[in-house]
Amino acid sequence: MKTKMNNSNFIKAVSGKTGFTQKDIDTVFKAASEIILDNLKNDINTAVFQGMVIYPATYKDIKFPRARFGRFFKTFTS
Repeated sequence: MKTKMNNSNFIKAVSGKTGFTQKDIDTVFKAASEIILDNLKNDINTAVFQGMVIYPATYKDIKFPRARFGRFFKTFTS
């Protein structure tokens, strides 16, 4: 069965890897989410991580977010 890492555990993992506080990381991620949402509303692609771009897509006049993974994630195999 596939598992899912929730947002607080992700923040905790980033904190453990970087040494920054969980509170600071949470603040930065919340601000980043707002920026990404604004960019989606304005048809702007956003490179959020190395090798990951979030962009607005449209299907039958409905806009929704999509993600594209680039070279950095090419080594991922399942």
